[in-house]
Amino acid sequence: GGSLASQGSVLWQFEQKGLITLEAEGVDFDEVFLVAAEAGAEDVQNDGESIAVYTPRDELAEVARVLRDSGYTIEDSELTWVAKNEIALDKDATLKIMAMIEKLEELDDVQHVSSNLEISDEALEALTAA
Repeated sequence: GGSLASQGSVLWQFEQKGLITLEAEGVDFDEVFLVAAEAGAEDVQNDGESIAVYTPRDELAEVARVLRDSGYTIEDSELTWVAKNEIALDKDATLKIMAMIEKLEELDDVQHVSSNLEISDEALEALTAA
């Protein structure tokens, strides 16, 4: 039910940001938040297993340096594409899109897939049950 668009045709829906990933275990999230914010980070999120620090594209190296100098262990540091607006679909459509994303990621020529799909709790449960 979809179609391929030309290269770069949906790029306006994404913004390139720096992403620094730290291990969350044994780390005080509030302290990381303060250090990262003072260094220039835009957002800091904790999912329980890791802490994601989002930075402006040009501030990635500096924020990573400050976090490293403050004693935090950086698991990964990269530029990534972040959706400006996420789109929520019903469970069935979400599952179809996720299946397509998985197939794209399996292709040898594909290095990274970005999406603006907002995954509902219901769809996430169905994905983990499968």
